Amino acid sequence: MLKICSMDEESARTISLWDFGDSYAYYNLNGEETAIQEFLNGHYYVVFKEEDIFGFFCDGDSAQVDMMSVNLNEIDFGFALNPKFIGRGYGRSFIKMIMHFYHRYHDICHFRLTVASFNTRAVYLYHRIGFEFKNEISMIENGTLTKFYVMRRDFNLKTDEDIPDLLYSYIRK
Repeated sequence: MLKICSMDEESARTISLWDFGDSYAYYNLNGEETAIQEFLNGHYYVVFKEEDIFGFFCDGDSAQVDMMSVNLNEIDFGFALNPKFIGRGYGRSFIKMIMHFYHRYHDICHFRLTVASFNTRAVYLYHRIGFEFKNEISMIENGTLTKFYVMRRDFNLKTDEDIPDLLYSYIRK
């Protein structure tokens, strides 16, 4: 069973050192203090699988890129799996668990996420789980133009039954 907790400093520091490899180096934070402080802003949750950090997720502004419109009827969320769990078939179930968490604890059914267009592995996963393309945003970061896809999806316990469950508990602090 997975355990969800509010992000703590030790977990934030550990996550900030994750290495996603050369192809996904864009997501490497290299222990940056600003990233650690962002993780501690109250919008991040850490997910444990036994003693390992399995992944994390966030919501609101923390899950958006600049210039995104706000829609009060849906929540923006973002997430990452620990690199050692990537490619092992957890993606669909992890996303379902996150949506179930927000549905259960915050009564939210409408979800939006933003993904870098070069992250074809993630784009494929999101389409496979039912996210639909909404629009795209381009930004210049560190002199490089990056295109992002904004995708949305509704969550429904009945229609999402075919996605395997990741059982979890939520430890409130």
